Amino acid sequence: MSEVDTVSRRSFLSMTGMAALASARPAVLEAAAQTSRPAAPAAGKWPAGFLWGAATAGHQVEGSNVNSDIWMLEHVKPTIFAESSGDACDQYQRYAADIATLAELGFNSYRFSLEWARIGKDGPIAPDSGVEVTQMGEEFYPEALENTVRYAAAETCKPVYVTENVRGYIHWSLLDNFEWLFGYRPKFGLIAVDRKTQTRTIKPSGRHLGDLARSNGSRDADGIHVRHQHVKS
Repeated sequence: MSEVDTVSRRSFLSMTGMAALASARPAVLEAAAQTSRPAAPAAGKWPAGFLWGAATAGHQVEGSNVNSDIWMLEHVKPTIFAESSGDACDQYQRYAADIATLAELGFNSYRFSLEWARIGKDGPIAPDSGVEVTQMGEEFYPEALENTVRYAAAETCKPVYVTENVRGYIHWSLLDNFEWLFGYRPKFGLIAVDRKTQTRTIKPSGRHLGDLARSNGSRDADGIHVRHQHVKS
């Protein structure tokens, strides 16, 4: 894999107040593959290839994960959950439009996951006879991550990043999603979701962060560092 521009964790924390590891997929990410590694960014701009994005997590946005253990816990009586995830944000059906909106706002990365219950509906697959297993009875297979990364890169023809250093800022979360025990009361998303119609509405914070992403942290038209402005969600 090619190196991409990085900044120190301390520098990132001092300028944004948060540290995030970035893993990205959209087509616009080719520009992130750079070979140079400059010093910390000058005031008002991040290094070329810096990743700006938002995140979601499978069960919290997909909807109708009826084979999930969490779904079962949501529906037992009594339950510790404020409400059921239900259709969530229906992103299992609407992911393409959500990713397109993210790109239109100016972001160049999206961190997401798939609910395991959708991938393995029939439960775990027993390891082959005679293979080395872990304490949990699962096959010891360290090549699994490498094979997964290579498969994803081959199928998408896009770079795949396994990151340790800070290479971007991934906001939690893209959508107002199901927040586990708290249900849908917390609103962390850059995009509001109508619980009845699934209609998406971009919040001012989404447009603000998108503008910052599009300019890679440069000054706005009035010469103000946009990253220092406070924007109400």
